[in-house]
Amino acid sequence: MRARRVVFVTTGKDASTIERFAAYLGELGGTSEQISSVSIDMSPAFIKGVNEHLPDARLTFDKFHVVAHASKALDTVRRQQQKVDPQLKGMRWTLLKDANKLNLAQLTDLEALVSQYTTRRTARAWLYREQLRDILERKQINVVSAMLHQWCTNVMRSKVEPMKDVAGRYFYWYMMKDIYSRKLVMNEVWEQESAEHASVLLAKGCLREGIAGRPLVLHADNGSAMKGATMRAAMIDLGVQPSFSRPRVSNDNAFAESLFRTAKYCPLWPEQPFDTLEAARAWVQRFVQWYNEEHRHSGLKYVSPVQRHRGEANELLARRHALYEDARMRNPARWSGAIRNWHLADSVYLNPERVHASAGMFKHAV
Repeated sequence: MRARRVVFVTTGKDASTIERFAAYLGELGGTSEQISSVSIDMSPAFIKGVNEHLPDARLTFDKFHVVAHASKALDTVRRQQQKVDPQLKGMRWTLLKDANKLNLAQLTDLEALVSQYTTRRTARAWLYREQLRDILERKQINVVSAMLHQWCTNVMRSKVEPMKDVAGRYFYWYMMKDIYSRKLVMNEVWEQESAEHASVLLAKGCLREGIAGRPLVLHADNGSAMKGATMRAAMIDLGVQPSFSRPRVSNDNAFAESLFRTAKYCPLWPEQPFDTLEAARAWVQRFVQWYNEEHRHSGLKYVSPVQRHRGEANELLARRHALYEDARMRNPARWSGAIRNWHLADSVYLNPERVHASAGMFKHAV
């Protein structure tokens, strides 16, 4: 870029294009790992090629293609809405063109439409596109980053579905964790957050663990998926007592926060976003297997959640205690005090500072 000269030209517009460039680097004695940044359009084929053949490169999309992507989403909304709003049929170019280049009649139609943004999704889609264009024209990276984050949040909370593909594709990880053993007893990944998915997950988890009808407490956040009527009905049918985090208390579930930190810092954490729902589900299954069966949990005296869940932990820890006692007897100079405490508490509390009488309920809480 400093020399401002072309270094490689090839035909095609697919993943093999990037593969040929990586091979060309090798012929010159370079490596694909030396490429730290790549600026491309939003072609899925190019994205796939960069991820596969330039693994250390950070992807950057030029702003013109990003705005064009938003314009395509806007046109999709218009085509969907014109079925019930015939006035939109003749407004395609009015919506897609730069507002500064519209004639008086087109500008009047546009202003009339945008003034109804609270009730017309096409108007909201146009406003989102213009907001994105304005954000990308700014120069301060920290300002752009903060504004983009807020823009994406607003779009994802809206009902303008095609524009959500511009904001980013999100996958939702539904999970049930037994706080007594720390085992992840049920996991699923979906593209939507809904009470229906959550209720099915709860039912599957109770059936798999054979605990339907037993006194259980399900502690969850305050999201709509966990408070929906479908989820409440499922809890009643399964005999599950609901419990929710306190409003505006971000650390009200230390077990969940600990799990998120473990996921983010474990060796399995992906370097690139997931391209498909199947890829996200495959990663979650690998993580769950590692977390439940291989991870030695510090909060469990370094036994795995599965070992605690199966009731094997006490025997394992007793053997460790005996091993340490034997080692201290053989070489007491190595110890200046007592040996490590290998005792695990019989009861687990979600928030011990305010829960004392419910030890029996929380011992097997999900």
